Amino acid sequence: MSSLKFRALSTACVLFLLVGLFSPFMGGVAFASNILPIEVTITVNSATIPKTQIQVATGWAGLSWMSQQGIGRSIYRIGVYPDGTAISLDGQLDLTPWPDVNDQALRVYIRYPDAQHSNGADALLYTKGGNVIHYGNQGYVDFGGAFYPGSLTAGNSISFTNSSGAWQRWTPLPQYFLIHTPSITPGTRIQVSNYYAGVKWVSQPILARGDFIIRVDPDGFVRSIDSKLAFTKSAEARGSALAIYILKPDNNNSADYYRYTWSNSSTPSGAIAFESSGYVDFNTGAVGPSSTGNTVNLTTNQEVIYPESFMLRVHLESVTPWTFLHMPFYWKHVIYRSQIPLGPGDYWIQVMPDPNPADPASAPYLLSLDNRIRFNRIYCPEAPDPVFGVFIACPNRPEQGFDTVGFVHNFRRPNTYQTMLGENKIGPDLGLGFVFCDVRNPRDAITNHPTAPTETLTGGNYVVVTDAGILIGRVVNEGGAPIAGARVSINGCVQITDVNGEFRFTHMVHDNYVLHYSAPGYRSQDQVVKVAEGAPTYLPQTVLSRL
Repeated sequence: MSSLKFRALSTACVLFLLVGLFSPFMGGVAFASNILPIEVTITVNSATIPKTQIQVATGWAGLSWMSQQGIGRSIYRIGVYPDGTAISLDGQLDLTPWPDVNDQALRVYIRYPDAQHSNGADALLYTKGGNVIHYGNQGYVDFGGAFYPGSLTAGNSISFTNSSGAWQRWTPLPQYFLIHTPSITPGTRIQVSNYYAGVKWVSQPILARGDFIIRVDPDGFVRSIDSKLAFTKSAEARGSALAIYILKPDNNNSADYYRYTWSNSSTPSGAIAFESSGYVDFNTGAVGPSSTGNTVNLTTNQEVIYPESFMLRVHLESVTPWTFLHMPFYWKHVIYRSQIPLGPGDYWIQVMPDPNPADPASAPYLLSLDNRIRFNRIYCPEAPDPVFGVFIACPNRPEQGFDTVGFVHNFRRPNTYQTMLGENKIGPDLGLGFVFCDVRNPRDAITNHPTAPTETLTGGNYVVVTDAGILIGRVVNEGGAPIAGARVSINGCVQITDVNGEFRFTHMVHDNYVLHYSAPGYRSQDQVVKVAEGAPTYLPQTVLSRL
């Protein structure tokens, strides 16, 4: 917690203790009432100071919404909802919720309004009954304990009004979105265009049917909460909207889209409201309703659990002659380390459950699904934390750091994991990013890093959880001997069998496919296969007959 926010909270309880000072002025007078949601108009016209900020306390929700400090002279508009949420209607305030006392009051403060009033706040009090709020009193609260009813600091004012405006549909960022994709192709990507911040985020291809959970922050930052998406950030045209696209949901050059309006186009702060959704054909520009079944909806942050065995796709683009994978299961003091070096490309790894969790000598283990990695198991001397980590060592320079993605082992759910990605990009998040450290002795101290993760992996590298399918098979002759050099194709994509007659397709969406087999001196044949999700599909040996 920053010192600024700590200071903002330190007087919140003092303000609550002063609420009782309002009560003598509430009886015997007929005051105005308003029905939630309501609009608060705050005029700040005093000579503000660096500490000046606005606080809206919604006691029935146990929250105080604190703005940034150092606000200037202006008119600020805030919306307050029945659930206790407060939003900046004009985008001028960055409102952060903090725990506060529970009561039935709505309190609005202009804290530290000027140099002459640098230890108190202009204040307005309402009490709540149902969805109706009743005016209580206003005045100046001295944090030393005194209350001066009546006038606010010269030029300042706070007023409430009922409103039936469209802002009542707005929700403040950050927000979590559930992207549901029953219709998907190997070229499908998720794109989040934060026009209000001038940035867009495009995911990797090779997704699987299912759900993806993302978080969008007021400053335009996007985070994959379930570790299934790896985003690349780039510039976007500026505007007043937020749009989420599901690119290439079918075989056309198209996208499903969900578009949200933004409460203030001039700054990346405020709230969003759903505007429209549909299907756009990029070739013709035609827009219409979607028939793919793909949807985007607001959701709450949730615990993302991965059962027993789950599959990782480790994609490497930034590598050095010293790059390797270092993957510890800390609670079992076990590290799996790959060969050195690893070249660019995709590596598909299955995380397997501990065959005997009660046995100290037993541990979860890793399978290289594409046979591109040889794992060496070594002892891990570090503290037995409930963490499974994926470390890409030396992605840009020798001995100077690693890209890291972390998962928490859930002891309350045996053999399950959850992402370590935090609530926000500046919080206690140890789960994602490049970390500077000395990796000359990875056997002992690779994870004793002196810096926090940067939230971004080295250019092009990523680690994602995936349910995309992998198809593994073997081609033999009638005598059972492997056929090396056979061609196995799916829709024009060709794999050549190795010396053991084996082949692998690793970029598969769950579906039915037709495999075509051919080899010199052998009869060609076709085979219909169904690729599963979340685990390899092993085919029985395919026997080719001689011509």
